[in-house]
Amino acid sequence: MTIVTFDEAGVCANCGGSPGLKFCEQCGQKSKTERLNAFQLLKVGILTVLDADAKVLMTLKALLINPGQVALDYISGARVRYINPIKLFFVSVAIMVAVVAMTGEVATTMKATGSSAADMADLDAQAGTDMVGIMVAMEYVIATWLQGLVVFTMPLFCLLVTAQHRKRGRNYAEVLVLTCYTYGFANLLGVLVSIAMFLSGYFFIWLKLIIIAGYFMMSARTFFALSNVRTVFSFILSALLYIVAMYLVLIPFVSARYAGFL
Repeated sequence: MTIVTFDEAGVCANCGGSPGLKFCEQCGQKSKTERLNAFQLLKVGILTVLDADAKVLMTLKALLINPGQVALDYISGARVRYINPIKLFFVSVAIMVAVVAMTGEVATTMKATGSSAADMADLDAQAGTDMVGIMVAMEYVIATWLQGLVVFTMPLFCLLVTAQHRKRGRNYAEVLVLTCYTYGFANLLGVLVSIAMFLSGYFFIWLKLIIIAGYFMMSARTFFALSNVRTVFSFILSALLYIVAMYLVLIPFVSARYAGFL
């Protein structure tokens, strides 16, 4: 059964636009379609999933090879080719939170560095100064909400990086695109490393940091058109700025924990 998708006045039932010969000139809706059935619904669903998967795979492949170029392409107008950078960022953070919780990576790392939950409890009980109590509160917040804090840190960090590279002519939104793509994919790389460490039973946090650092430098070198030497110094400064941003975000959470509200 054929259904006419334009009414008698010639208006598209989908968007209210004017009909073309076979399709709406505004939204691309067919002028005539068959009555919806289960087969058609399944077909559309499969095609939609495959199209989304193709875009995801294309984006991840491009980010693996040259993350800085992906960001440049996106801000230059190639926004249908790749998945949205903010979406990638939030999805990667969610995946990382799940993997860290599953593998117990934070607890293992803190134990290896002498900052286990038991150690924190001992310090808390023996706290004779405000500084010790603040350090205990900070370690608790980091161990509990580290990945969630990244969501609050990123906007401030991007602002600092924009100021750092102000002579390169990139605005805040463009730097945010770069950061979301780079951090998002770096998170996914971190997930693979975390799973590998969990399966092997060997937790070496520095390996993860080295991989992520190298990826960030590769991304910034292309995006900001930096030399190799300037890339290294730029990364060091960016890392310091990230620490500053993270501590600024930590202040209200640590204060709330120290005061007993968390």
